[in-house]
Parts: sequence; C-alpha cells; structure tokens
Amino acid sequence: MDNLFITLQEFVDEKKISGKPNEKKINQAIKEAQAVDLKKMLGLFYFFLVENYANESKLMDGSGFVYNEMNISHLGIKNVLIDLAYSRYIIDVNVNLNAFGANTKETSNGSAVDRLTLKELSKQAQIDAGYKFKDVVLYIESVERLKAKYYGSEKNEVSFRGLRISKI
Repeated sequence: MDNLFITLQEFVDEKKISGKPNEKKINQAIKEAQAVDLKKMLGLFYFFLVENYANESKLMDGSGFVYNEMNISHLGIKNVLIDLAYSRYIIDVNVNLNAFGANTKETSNGSAVDRLTLKELSKQAQIDAGYKFKDVVLYIESVERLKAKYYGSEKNEVSFRGLRISKI
C-alpha cells in the first residue's frame, strides 16, 4: 500500500512517542489501520480518498466549517487514522515474536506495562477515533460533492464501543 495517508513522523509527533520509535511496528500499524479500520469506517468512500487524498486537504488535515448555521471544526481523517494506528501499535509495542514464541520486552529503563492496561489504552484510542470521525462526517455532509460520494456509495455505520462477535 503506497498511498498511506499519514507518515511515521506525523504519527510520532501527534502521539509524542519518546526515545527511538520502532519504525517497522509503527508503519505496520499505520498500514493495517488504514487498510482495515479506516476502510471499514469509510466504506467505498475510502477508495475515493485513496485516489484524491492529495486534493482534499480540508478533509484530510481538518478545518473549520459551517453546519446548520453553526461554526464547527474537525481534526481530519489523518487524525482519526493516527488514533486507529495507535490503538494497534500500543498492543504490539512491547511484544516481540521470534522462534521461541511471543516475548515481552524488558528494558533497564522500566518494566513492561501489563496487557490489560495496553488493551484499555487501545480501546480508548478507538473510542477517540470514533468521536473524531463523527465530526469528519459532519464536514463531509457540509460539502455537497463529498456528501454525494460518501452517501452515494453506501451508508456507513461505525461503532468502537465494543467488539461485535457473532456465532458461526
């Protein structure tokens, strides 16, 4: 996937990751978040963005706009994607997979955070992305050409409050 909407540096700057960030894990989290999570949120509109994201700076980077005679702002698709990528990255950050299985990293600077805390941080990032996305949708609805593309493709429903599991 060559058309990544965010860079490693944008991710690191927004999430204030200190030290030497693991570029491989961050890039993998960004790729997965964009190809799976963001695509699920946007539906077919995702493919419009892949082709046109360079021309949609107000949608991608955020902007102020008028909706129902109110001044509103949104943080943009990039910011939503950063939260989605962070939710994936935080789960994987201190785990290494090798020939002996999965191992937790231990450093002299501190001890590994327990898995439950990482899951809570991940879930909170997903919830944050969901709320930010609601504002993005308001922006999409305020721009007729985007609205036609977004709703013309399919009605998208997004929930990040919990996992939906169905029995097969």
